[in-house]
Amino acid sequence: MPDESGLIRDVDAITPSFIDSVDPNLLDTLTEISEAGLDLLVNAGALDSIPIIKTLIGVTKTAMSVHEANLMRQTATFLKALLTGGLDDRAWEEHTRKLRDDPKTAAKELGFVLALVDRNVDATRSEMHGRLYGALISRSISWDEFVDMSEVASRCMVSDLAMLQQIRSGEIDASNPGNGFRADRLASLGLIVSGSV
Repeated sequence: MPDESGLIRDVDAITPSFIDSVDPNLLDTLTEISEAGLDLLVNAGALDSIPIIKTLIGVTKTAMSVHEANLMRQTATFLKALLTGGLDDRAWEEHTRKLRDDPKTAAKELGFVLALVDRNVDATRSEMHGRLYGALISRSISWDEFVDMSEVASRCMVSDLAMLQQIRSGEIDASNPGNGFRADRLASLGLIVSGSV
């Protein structure tokens, strides 16, 4: 599985290929490729003559692996947050029974959860989604609330979460002009109202 250094090596390989591809001598070939249909491109040897395209074709498998590695990391973070967030064993058993008994609900729910986790690039959002899913399982929130709150978790700026905690604890005033843009973002997500929590 590639790590960050593997990704950096790929970027390092792409940069010279890109530079080499910005070559007036390749203009005719570039024009031909840009105007060709997909079926012609698949069979055309012209792709190999453009360094960046040749490199990208070689990197595609690695890029997909990076995506898959991120999905695995985010899924593990989600599950860890779910499991460490006070998940009740009985509630989990009831929930899994419901999912097994109703494949349509299971497909809807797990499809939504996997789509959430798949778009995450930082652990904080996956942790929030895991805790929200735990709240759904324990019936602290409804499905509709889970969907809405998950969307908020996906859209909020992670850097604004510290401010939200400070507002809640009374350390700072959301209506302070110095906090305006962050408070406005939090308010736009429904996390604070009129400068307060």
